[in-house]
Amino acid sequence: MAYTITKPIFIAILLSLAFTGRAQNNTLPGKINGKLVDEKNTPIPFASISLYLQTDTVQVKGTLSSESGDFSFEQLPFGSYTLKIEGFGYQESIISSIIINDQKPQFTIDKLVLHLQAQQLKEISIVRKKPLVERKSDKTILNVASNILAIGNSAFDILAKAPGVSIDNSGNISLRGKPGVSVMINGKLTYLSTAQLTTLLRNTNGNTIETIELINSPSAKYDAAGSGGIINIKLKKNQNYGTNVTLLLGAGYGSNYKSNAGVNFNHRNKKLNVFGSYDYTNDKDFEDLYLNRSNQSATETTYFNQQGRDINTSKNNSYKIGLDYELDEKNTIGLMVNGYHNNNKINSMINTLMGAQPSQQDSSIVASNLGQSKYTNQTYNLNYKSVIDTLGQELNVDLDYAKFYNINQINYNNSFFNNNGSISKPALIFRTATPANVKIWSGKVDYTYPFSAQTKLETGVKSSYVNTTNDFRHEDLIGQQWINDAAKRNNFNYKETISAAYANLQHKFGALTVQVGLRAELTNSEGYSPATQSRVKRNYIDFFPSISLSKMVAEAHEFGLSYHKRIDRPDYQSLNPFIYFADLYTYSQGNPYLNPQYTNAFEFTYSFQEKLNATLGYSHTRDVITTTLINDPLKKHYLYSSRI
Repeated sequence: MAYTITKPIFIAILLSLAFTGRAQNNTLPGKINGKLVDEKNTPIPFASISLYLQTDTVQVKGTLSSESGDFSFEQLPFGSYTLKIEGFGYQESIISSIIINDQKPQFTIDKLVLHLQAQQLKEISIVRKKPLVERKSDKTILNVASNILAIGNSAFDILAKAPGVSIDNSGNISLRGKPGVSVMINGKLTYLSTAQLTTLLRNTNGNTIETIELINSPSAKYDAAGSGGIINIKLKKNQNYGTNVTLLLGAGYGSNYKSNAGVNFNHRNKKLNVFGSYDYTNDKDFEDLYLNRSNQSATETTYFNQQGRDINTSKNNSYKIGLDYELDEKNTIGLMVNGYHNNNKINSMINTLMGAQPSQQDSSIVASNLGQSKYTNQTYNLNYKSVIDTLGQELNVDLDYAKFYNINQINYNNSFFNNNGSISKPALIFRTATPANVKIWSGKVDYTYPFSAQTKLETGVKSSYVNTTNDFRHEDLIGQQWINDAAKRNNFNYKETISAAYANLQHKFGALTVQVGLRAELTNSEGYSPATQSRVKRNYIDFFPSISLSKMVAEAHEFGLSYHKRIDRPDYQSLNPFIYFADLYTYSQGNPYLNPQYTNAFEFTYSFQEKLNATLGYSHTRDVITTTLINDPLKKHYLYSSRI
């Protein structure tokens, strides 16, 4: 049987040399920075700036201008460079022969003026390239596909540079300064702890992302979890007809190496679309630790000065394969399988100086810790979509199953010294292992019914079940043998079922759009620790109303007002009563008795031509979950734990 390929096979090779790395220090002295403004001296945010070697056409680095128009490239080797600046609605600007050397290691452009681009109609067609950042009344959209931001970066890297998004050293994400952000992949909650979510984002290649939605005022259609809002990452799905293949290659070197490779493919005919991808990354980076603290008891004060470095190497593999089949013109069924298999190694060196005065050392501890981690995931999705009529009536069904397996193994080697450098006592050597299994089942049905061109109803139901098991093993090296410490072994099992239903009604009164919604969620959870014989069960139902109003005035001004109620359930890591070891004097422990916290939020927004945006918000949270530092003055220990 013969068939015709309507589009030829193409292979695009993208090679980017990126001088990047997590927590790099100034080992390379070169720096290029500046500020972008328009003809009225107004800062230009989110313009794309590409850096090239003067003697080559290969991009070595890319970035975006900040909201104040500033940009910076740091840790560059001496040489000659070219800058290429592209801003939506502005003429392209190129600056050549930028030389940085021993005499002038920094090149600064005080104000680079971009000129508005003249718009001309050719025949009767208008081609408009999507800007990187689109502002809507309820969300901000990052059009990542085909942008330089996707080259050589992971989803974690892109989010760290997104407007209004901040990520702390522990991987906690905040949106517009508010923590408690829920992350979704293709409209589905991840249901992962902070550490597991960070692993997932770090291993999602930027080239696989279509858009990222930063939803600050979610409607009732979305899960109620996340008082700080929702981040929805939409992955690419090639819809081109024929057979298409894209090969991606990337390499870079800053203080350490960085490389990636991948392949994307699809084959589509009239009824069937088969698609898939495979991505591989091989990275090395480091983090430096500088910490000064003191521990005070009734009789003495001990000062700690810690300095350390973690060297991380990772080899990550991720894959996706799926198909969509059109049953007829209105009905489509789809199946997708995706996952990852990652191996990480860490070499941690920490030197802790202790003394009765801040600058006086009387003893020290040198820790050499070697660790390795393994992360695997498989996710299966079965979906069905029915376009019932041309007016917008739709039915969508999704069934999902996901399983995650993580194991972290660390060997701790602690040596003790006196002030003169002599050994004060025998070394303390032990190792820990923390395997964890997570299984997630979920299903949802969404229905959209348009009463008219001005009125639309969205309604649906959803149910999810999460089962996670965590184990903790501790062994001490005594002589030449590893001896299990049964007193320190523990495991924690957690089960959670959430059933939800929602209705969301939208109506347009001319230039005014009103949206009201209500979501109900029934939660049943159980956490059990066999070692401590603690079992915590919870059953509760909550209602989450939402309302939003937006109005366009004179086609240039848009005003918005919204209210929503949200919930933050403690994640599995926060509920786990394990004591996690950071060093000999620092521990963290979960609290199985944590309750969820609730937030009522109001927000007023203003947008001028989708370029100038202002937001004023107020929120009130009850049953706030906070992290508390507990000091043990006798043992000189610090314990981090969550409290209400």
